[in-house]
Amino acid sequence: MRRRGRDEQRERPSRGRPDSSLVTREDIGYGPARPYEFGFGPGMREPREKRTGRRREPPPPQPGQGPYRGRLLRRRRPDHWIRADVEQALFQDTWIDADRILVEVDDGVVTLTGMLPDPAEIPRALRDAKGVPGVRDLKNRLEVES
Repeated sequence: MRRRGRDEQRERPSRGRPDSSLVTREDIGYGPARPYEFGFGPGMREPREKRTGRRREPPPPQPGQGPYRGRLLRRRRPDHWIRADVEQALFQDTWIDADRILVEVDDGVVTLTGMLPDPAEIPRALRDAKGVPGVRDLKNRLEVES
């Protein structure tokens, strides 16, 4: 009896065994075949692994709104942080006499009190205070010296 070499055994088609490229889950004992292994039925959604195309990306956030904007509604900065930042913002603006302005903060509501020499300083002070993160509202008690 003649023994065949490995190359000769590969060329010979196997009888009774399904082609390995057509093996389904059912053939190897892993449960019923999935419908998409044989084709799709009417009204069937294409399975995830067969889907093509790009993934749908989430819509871009609105200007000034990041994906974690909800935390701004849940968490608030402490009042002493807000007060320090407002005082620094007023101090950094060289068009305002910040030494004459008293800053009070209560639950994110900033109150500016003081007497300023120039009426043009009041809108600048309000703008600077409103730009500080955590300021919910602003009360203006600034007056102009006469």
